[in-house]
Parts: sequence; structure tokens; C-alpha cells
Amino acid sequence: MQAQRSPFRFLIRPKMQLRGAFSYLTIILVAQCAFGTFMIYSIHSIIDRIFATYQVAPQAAAIVNESINGFFIYMLFSALAVSVFVAFFTLRMSHRFYGPFVPIKRHINELAAGNYSSRFRLRRNDELGEIMDALNGLAEALEEQHRQTRKASSQDH
Repeated sequence: MQAQRSPFRFLIRPKMQLRGAFSYLTIILVAQCAFGTFMIYSIHSIIDRIFATYQVAPQAAAIVNESINGFFIYMLFSALAVSVFVAFFTLRMSHRFYGPFVPIKRHINELAAGNYSSRFRLRRNDELGEIMDALNGLAEALEEQHRQTRKASSQDH
């Protein structure tokens, strides 16, 4: 009986994938908060100097400052929405990274269990494909060595 897969099929290695996604999310949120704080401080500083220079009424300054604060709250929620999207996108993209490791690990486990006839192909032409080819070469060498050992032991008896 085959194990049921998660409805979140892109979570192959949930612990690693979620840790990576939340790390990115944290970095993005901290950077956005730092940048937003710097921007608010800078704009308020500029506005205060302009109001002081041109002697603008305090009520007008309060209205402008309130509008600026409202705009930045809107920007903060927009940035939060983008951050959540980036975290989800990171999870989806991590599937592309971690996905090939599942059959590679399965192949290694087959070899460790003594199934030297196990072979596997990845439809990739990158380093992971080269690793898979090397593992298949190892499996062939182990299979041949195992065959020769059995042949030698059967001739000794």
C-alpha cells in the first residue's frame, strides 16, 4: 500500500523547506521595516524643516503628517502581502531544489540494502544528474563485485 502524499505536494522536505522560507520571510520583513522606518523618519524630518522654514500652521502640518503615516501603513501591509507571496514562492521553488534528493536517497537506500541491480535516471543535465550517473556506476561496480564474490565462493565449495 502506497503512503498518502500531503495535499501540499511541494513540501518534500517540510522541515528544511519551511525553515528556508521563513528565514527569507524574516529577512525580508526586517529589511522592509528598517527601510520603512528610515523613510518615515526622513520624510517627517524634511516636512518639519519645510514647515518651520515657511511657517505653516500646525493644523496643516498635522494633516500632512497624518496622511504620510496613513500612506506608510498602507505600504507596510502591501509589503507584508508581498513577503507572504515571496515565502510561498520560495516554498514552491524549494521543491525544485529538494525534489531530486528523494529518488537519490531512495536509490542509496536500495544500494545499502544490497539491491545492486537498482538503477535510476534523473531527467536533468546538471550536477545532480552527474551524481545520479555516478551512483548508477557505483551500483554497477558493486553488482559486478558481488557477482564475482558469489561466483568465487560457489567455486570454493
